Amino acid sequence: MIRRVGLAATSALAAGLLTLAVALPALAAPKPNDDPPPPSGDDRATSHSGNATTCKQAGLEGQIILQNEKEPDYQKFSIDPADIPEGFELTGTVVKGGNGYNVYPPSALTDLHAPLVGQNNEIPTVSHWFACGKKKTTTTTTTTTTTTTTSSGGSSSSNATTTSPAAQGSNGSDLANTGASVTGPLVGGSALVLIGGGLLYWLRRTRRQS
Repeated sequence: MIRRVGLAATSALAAGLLTLAVALPALAAPKPNDDPPPPSGDDRATSHSGNATTCKQAGLEGQIILQNEKEPDYQKFSIDPADIPEGFELTGTVVKGGNGYNVYPPSALTDLHAPLVGQNNEIPTVSHWFACGKKKTTTTTTTTTTTTTTSSGGSSSSNATTTSPAAQGSNGSDLANTGASVTGPLVGGSALVLIGGGLLYWLRRTRRQS
């Protein structure tokens, strides 16, 4: 019996220490984009630190429908609505430059730029930009015709009613990647260490008394 308890205690203690060894580095690892965002320099935009290369990372719906195809050498640019692919609607634009990026709403099409940099709050050169969009929704209308007939020479009438439009379509969304939680492994590992340590303490005390 004592031998089995000793084996269980050793196993629990080893498992707990191994779990903590895996979970603690993940807890201590720095999270991406923890730096405070730089000033956007534009009331229309929301600035973020770090970088974004997809609509999901920027927190925008849909997919990339426009982007710079070569290394730019400009600080501001505008989007021509005619360049938006047919059947899509703009959900936002991301402009990267310096140590951050600006996210613009779909209504902002002119004078787009990256967040400000330096002590003088200057507009940096754009390193890359892309616009996100989703497919436009379509509507269908259903018409129901009701015909009423009266007897004894009565007249017949028909009434047409139109139902409210039903939206159909796709909203294709990319949803901002979050890290996995380490709370569970930490709690489990700590519990195993406590159980293993408690069993070893009991085992040693039992051996001393015997």
